[in-house]
Amino acid sequence: MIPPRGILWEGKSPVDGGPIVAIATDGTKNRKTGDMVQVWIMRSDLRPDAAARLGLDASVCGDCRHRGDGVKRSCYVTLVQAPLSIFRTFTAGGYSHVPLSALRGERIRWGAYGDPGMLPFPLVAEVCAGARGWTGYTHQWRNLPSYWARYLMASADTTREQTEARAAGWRTFRVRPHGSNETRDEISCPATPEGGGRSQCERCLLCSGTGLHARNAPSISVYGHGPLAGTRASV
Repeated sequence: MIPPRGILWEGKSPVDGGPIVAIATDGTKNRKTGDMVQVWIMRSDLRPDAAARLGLDASVCGDCRHRGDGVKRSCYVTLVQAPLSIFRTFTAGGYSHVPLSALRGERIRWGAYGDPGMLPFPLVAEVCAGARGWTGYTHQWRNLPSYWARYLMASADTTREQTEARAAGWRTFRVRPHGSNETRDEISCPATPEGGGRSQCERCLLCSGTGLHARNAPSISVYGHGPLAGTRASV
């Protein structure tokens, strides 16, 4: 059971104009992230698994390669679990709208599902300005204005993408194959076994773009997990 908090925003996707919603929830059993407010971004008219099957999840995922083809996905998010539960609560009227000020002083996880780059920039900036910290990732870094790099990490799937994003002013979060090494400007995520398991996202907060305390921090990488666990090395 996902505890309710509320709706942060409803509007149209900048990718295809589809109706989308951003919902904040409290509490998580995710041992890696710890106790952060989770922000879920999904179609407001279709259950998330149906949107993926129909190819309409582009509204919230853009051109992320891990969306898959409607049948096979490499995304680590299991749509019929938490996202579906949240969608059902939403369509049943279980969430009310909450002011952005309700997140003041919280630690925020942008995009527990969905890409935060689909949201209005002023919304993200306002929430982050009042937050104790945040984490956020986007596969849309090629399409977003550079000022988004203050708040989000560029999700890189290859070392080539990492180099491109870094040259454009982004810090990166790269999924790398098991057994491979970090690049010279990366560290392994401190919340993972390869990073020593010495922290949680709620304490680390290095995946906060170039803002907060991370402006001069190295980029982050992790071994592939979930459907990506067997990923081969890529460039």
